[in-house]
Amino acid sequence: MRRVLIYLTLLAVIAWHYEANAAQLHLTWTDNSNNEDGFKIERKKGASGTFKQIAVLGANVSSYTDKGLASGTTYCYRVRAFKRVIGLEGDLLEIRKKKVYINGQLVKDPHAHFEDGEILLGPFRSRDNYGPETVPENNVFVL
Repeated sequence: MRRVLIYLTLLAVIAWHYEANAAQLHLTWTDNSNNEDGFKIERKKGASGTFKQIAVLGANVSSYTDKGLASGTTYCYRVRAFKRVIGLEGDLLEIRKKKVYINGQLVKDPHAHFEDGEILLGPFRSRDNYGPETVPENNVFVL
């Protein structure tokens, strides 16, 4: 039996609303974490709408400018830190013989642990080999 552990830690959550009176709004926040991989920015219209991811930013970032907003509209924002994401939108992902490659470069993963040294083929191929596949827009790849 193969065990897969997913390490996804929510490091910071910030939610607030602000009425935009211009075509753009500059957001700032305090980075309370010291080991995040990045931040996801989400926005919704009004207090009762549904949040939609609008940006993925790198580590240690504490501001974002949201452009193309409608004047006089209330927007709510949520900023969340993430950890253990290995691929961002547009990255080319591939797993070859249990080794992860991002954009053709081997990722050295200190969290990787394999109890089974056998490389499976056929219908179980995706356990040890995957892709190549490009991470879609507004998505991340978690391993």
